[in-house]
Amino acid sequence: MAFVPTGNELVPAGSAVVPTGKNIESNSLVVRGKVEAWGDVFLPFGIVPDDPDLIVQAVKKACACANIVVLNAGSSKGSDDWSVEQLEEIGTIICHQVNHGPAHHSSAAVVDGTPVWASPTRRSAPRSHWGSTCCLL
Repeated sequence: MAFVPTGNELVPAGSAVVPTGKNIESNSLVVRGKVEAWGDVFLPFGIVPDDPDLIVQAVKKACACANIVVLNAGSSKGSDDWSVEQLEEIGTIICHQVNHGPAHHSSAAVVDGTPVWASPTRRSAPRSHWGSTCCLL
């Protein structure tokens, strides 16, 4: 399972300094534990900025090497949230705005034959609401 965190506000876990307005990308640590406990291989990707072209490149690369992709993308629908639009451009949206928590923005798509789940990040949804990612897996 490939995990692709996105967001201009993210800094890697373990960073010595977290600037004001930035968040630590810790979702991959939690998801990694679940995926490995369930016996799958976890393929972490680096943080992808909120840039449509970079998101497309990362999703295509992830789809080429994984049986499922989790695009850990925004759920606040801010001006830099590109996940659904980019998935629609390169694949087929199966569902959009799953009703599971704040902002209702989890989506499912198929890109190059690989299922892609775009799930919310902690910046706008508490951990109790992004458990849907783990349920999907």
